[in-house]
Amino acid sequence: MTDNASTLNGIVQAQLCPYTSDDEVDHDGLEENTEYFASFAASRDVDVAVLANGSTAESYANTDAEQKSVIETVVESSGDVPVIAGTGKPGTKATIEMTAYAERAGADAALVVTPYYRSPTESGLYAHFEAVSNAVDIDVVVYNNPDVSGAQIPPHVLDRIADLENVVATKDGTPLIGDFYAIARRLSPERMTLLSSDAYTGYAAKAAMTDAVRGFFSVLANFAPQLEWELYDAVRRGDDDAIEAVLSKQDAFWSFVGDVEARREPTTVLPEGWTTNHLYLPVAKAAMDLTGLNGGHSRLPEVDLTDTEIEELESILRGMGIETVQ
Repeated sequence: MTDNASTLNGIVQAQLCPYTSDDEVDHDGLEENTEYFASFAASRDVDVAVLANGSTAESYANTDAEQKSVIETVVESSGDVPVIAGTGKPGTKATIEMTAYAERAGADAALVVTPYYRSPTESGLYAHFEAVSNAVDIDVVVYNNPDVSGAQIPPHVLDRIADLENVVATKDGTPLIGDFYAIARRLSPERMTLLSSDAYTGYAAKAAMTDAVRGFFSVLANFAPQLEWELYDAVRRGDDDAIEAVLSKQDAFWSFVGDVEARREPTTVLPEGWTTNHLYLPVAKAAMDLTGLNGGHSRLPEVDLTDTEIEELESILRGMGIETVQ
């Protein structure tokens, strides 16, 4: 395990990628967003990191050149906040190339999602992470996300992956609580840090099961980092009443995300419970614009909110105590 594994605790901002009106990456806006979070982080006693070029940053819709430029901009504007770069690709060779680039660009760690498009066997899955780990010196965070990849990392395979030299953490997105429990029982914080893939539905519950859970990835940290700090602090103190209070503050926002999904027709063939409501992305981007930050539109095939929905969202944000600029 590398020396800077301890930086992968606390709140990891799952960063959004703003675009200009002519559909180019808005690097000035991205820099401003990054500096906003870095300024917040400097005012709180909590470990934080920024995830650049993750799926929340619409990396799947960006070219390789754009992905690299996003990593560069975030690294250059993050100050003392560690940067985790999303580098996962469908194939191992391409994943190694992007991870090596992130290392050269100065990222502190790489988030490597389970290979997608072609689901690997268990031996292929292990070999993938082994090859990435052997090819770079940068810390590696394993992203277990069956919703995106169509593959689930079995606990005994993740147990083997944890022994790879520079694999320091896992972002856990399994919907199977039994699998998570098995992972939690196998892994100690000294071997691998567990990070919840979300704050609202998973972090507090997972942290109650094991002290290996040391933080979470957050979308709200883009525009409401104070709320996520309150959640992290409450869990860290073991204050159940405070946990309930801060989660209640977020209820209206996440209920709205569900309403937005219900107004549209999904095309996924994955069974309920295995999919994520990806419409949180245009909702969060609209929230960025409403709070004076830089969200911009979403790239196709993602679609944006309607004007009526944006007005509804603004009212919800104000009800959560979040200031808006409109």
